[in-house]
Amino acid sequence: MSEENEASSSKELVNRRTALQTLGLGAISSGISTLAAGSRKPEEEVRYPKLISGDEVVEYITVPKRWDEHRKQAQKVLDKIRAGLHNIPAVEETQLEASSESFGGVSGKKIVVLVNDVNADGIQNIPSKEGGIPIEVREMPRRQQGSKNCSDETSDDNCGNDEATSSVPGGYSFGEENKNKGSSCCEVIYNGKDRMLTVAHLFGDHCSNPENIVGTKASAGGTTVGKVTEFNQDEDWAIVDKSEGGSYLNYIQESSVPHKASSASCF
Repeated sequence: MSEENEASSSKELVNRRTALQTLGLGAISSGISTLAAGSRKPEEEVRYPKLISGDEVVEYITVPKRWDEHRKQAQKVLDKIRAGLHNIPAVEETQLEASSESFGGVSGKKIVVLVNDVNADGIQNIPSKEGGIPIEVREMPRRQQGSKNCSDETSDDNCGNDEATSSVPGGYSFGEENKNKGSSCCEVIYNGKDRMLTVAHLFGDHCSNPENIVGTKASAGGTTVGKVTEFNQDEDWAIVDKSEGGSYLNYIQESSVPHKASSASCF
């Protein structure tokens, strides 16, 4: 089922504050298949505003109800335990990420605790599950300003959102296939088509040979999603299509802060 078929285009008036609060509940995937296999009943769905103009909702998106309930539970559990986790000196960040469990064909959520030392005091007391939501403890990735260093040809990828995905929201690890990565920017409508806007210096050798990068494959979290169709090296922008099966979402990947270091500063 296509994203267009899932998002109703009917217009309804809603309270602006309520609509905006609803949109802020978390990342909602697009391209969701809502019909179960065989003769099973269709997934029960809920819908949220997707596009708002003034006080008017002009487009909605639907998601499986059981995934939505799971997402709310995951956020509730994280909110409950976050303060206690951050009382542990070694804990740097806490956030929600996609899990291997699926709800109505959509990836579930897990709580990720990023620490500066997995063997530090208190880390062993963090449970592996709370309120039915899995908890994973990982060492904090090295943080520093990301980009390519033209003097020694090194590069840094300090994007925190780098799990494999074909539906790319803003803030994800994104760039040339098997090479440099920075942050994806956002979905744009370019010449009437959905495209990803990002920076040109993530593709090719922008230091000594700012080559024609049209046709260069782009990947997100290791998944090839499209190719560069247009770019400008001087203005440092590039447009990526969806020719390799990717899709681009019009929101920033949810990250539960407080951050001690930003995971979205690698653009």
